[in-house]
Formats: sequence, C-alpha cells, structure tokens
Amino acid sequence: MARITGPVTTLVLVAAAGCTSTARHPDETDNPVPAAERGAAGVGDRLFPTLGNGGYDVTHYDLKLEYAPSTNHLKGTAVITARATANLRSFNLDFAGMKVRNTKVDNSGAAFSRAKNELTVTPAKTLRKGDSFRAEVAYDGTPRTIDGDEGWIETDDGSTALGQPVGSMVWFPGNHHPCDKASYDITVSVPKDESGDPYDVVANGELVGRKDEGDRTTSHWRSKEPAASYLANVSVGYFQVTKGKSAGGVPLYIAMDPREAKHTKQLTRLVPRVTDWAAQISARTPSPPRAPSWTTIPVSAMPWRRRPSRTSTRRPTRNCWCMNWRTSGSAIRSPRRSGRTSG
Repeated sequence: MARITGPVTTLVLVAAAGCTSTARHPDETDNPVPAAERGAAGVGDRLFPTLGNGGYDVTHYDLKLEYAPSTNHLKGTAVITARATANLRSFNLDFAGMKVRNTKVDNSGAAFSRAKNELTVTPAKTLRKGDSFRAEVAYDGTPRTIDGDEGWIETDDGSTALGQPVGSMVWFPGNHHPCDKASYDITVSVPKDESGDPYDVVANGELVGRKDEGDRTTSHWRSKEPAASYLANVSVGYFQVTKGKSAGGVPLYIAMDPREAKHTKQLTRLVPRVTDWAAQISARTPSPPRAPSWTTIPVSAMPWRRRPSRTSTRRPTRNCWCMNWRTSGSAIRSPRRSGRTSG
C-alpha cells in the first residue's frame, strides 16, 4: 500500500443531523406492502454510473472504528440512518475491499451479497417508502487505495483518508454520490505507540470527546452539517495542533506534522483569512433554510510526499499539493512527538 509523508491543506467541515423513526408497521400479512423493488446500484451519473444508490436518502453516518497503525488494520461498524424513497426489498451500499462480517437493518439480521464495489443488503422485511431505517454493517481488513492516490493512504506513522471523488468507499460503506449529503459521528480508537504515547486523530467537524483508556485512546468527532461522503476524513499520526478562531469567529483546528511546522509558520496566519473568505462566499450561495448550528472548521496541512511501500527501495518523491476547504482534515506525520499543542 502506498504511504505518504508529506503536505496538504485540508480543510473545513461540518454538520446538521438526521433523525430516525422507530415506528413499526403491522405484520405484512395483515397490512400488505405495495410492490417493492431493488434499490438501484447507481444514481445515473454519466461519469460514475455505479456511484451512489437509488431508493433511499442517508441522513446520518455513525462510524465506530478501531485502527492499528503498526499493521494498517481497520475494524469498523457503520450505522447508517436513512429514509426510504421507494418500497424496497433490498438496497445497495458502495463499498470496496475489506471483509463484511454481518449486516442488520433496524436491529434485525439482514442478508447481504457483494459484487465489485456494490454491497447489496436484503432486510428481513420490506422497507416502506417514507420510513426511516437504520442499516448496520460490521467489517474489517486492510483498506486499500484507488489508483494509488485515493482512498486509505498509509503514512509513516499512521494513515489518512482521501475521498475525492470515490475514495471514501474503501473505508466505510455508504451512499457515496455527492448528491446524498449527511451528518457524521466518527469515533476512532487507536492503541498507543511502543513508547506509550497516544496517536493524534483528526476527523470531520468538532472534537467532542477524547478518552484515555490505558493502552489506547478513543477520539469522537462530530459533524452536524450535511456533507458529501467524499469529504469524510480520518487521519491518524503525530501532529502539532493549534486551536483558535478566525477574525469572523469560526473555530479552527490546525494539525501539522511537527517536521513540517517550522516550514509552514505562515499557515496559521493564512488559514483564518482563507476560512473567513470561504465563509463569506458560502453565505452568498442560496441554500435551503435550516436551523442555525455551531460549525467548526478544522484545517490541516500535509506535506504531500508518497512513501514507498514496505518492499520498495525507491526514495519518497514529492507528489502534489491540494486544498479542499469543505472537509476537516489531517496532516502527515512525524515519527517523534514535539511541539504538541498551542492556542
């Protein structure tokens, strides 16, 4: 698997949440369900014909992950809250790689099958149009990259997830077309390193909790504003973290590789200005009315150098620089801890 060591500026993110309905219908023998269909494997995008899925709309992802940097092994449970837009006897999720252990719908066991990047889930009962439901998928394995530069990227001290345009499907199942936006809770548990030091975990939205559990730490990030799944990010490594607010009052969380921080001092001055500029542009864009919410804008800088694979003898080379202001982010990595937190 390709690794990186080096910058990127990622960006901001956010959040409104979805709700679920616990209402149950009478037994279908007493109240027959109209003809049900299989959810479409794709939304008709001419560039990505199998990306996204039909028959439902996701409102929230609750992702609980356990990650081991030493082996690049990921274990996850994704709880997806959605609303059916058709009567469904089955529905699809975009998911590439790793092993699916089991699936549930509304806490009941559900059958599943896989074909390429499609995971088809068949609930015990038909999902009725308009109903909210919760799909749960348990999985594990080594997440991969797509074309080497997208997906789950292993670094010299952890990993980072790069989703645009389709890479998020390698680390969590979902409806991965950008037209289906949702809010996120991302909880990541990581063992401490050999010296007993905890790894830093950066994800989307606001850091709402971090718990030391002895030999591991668990971080919980929450993004309340709906966002496309390619913006979902998790980065694990050693970061120099700066917290603060922009002149416009936007909370900032800037995470940088300590090795690169001394070369990017201007970033902590530039990010607040760019953030306020982007917020002004966003405010001018018409959008559906919604309740006000407190929004965080995590930002990070990553030295963007590819690390060779474990068996490669080639030296890392600088690859690219990118910025995506709508996702919260991460940075790349240091083998040593230094200059931990300021602000």
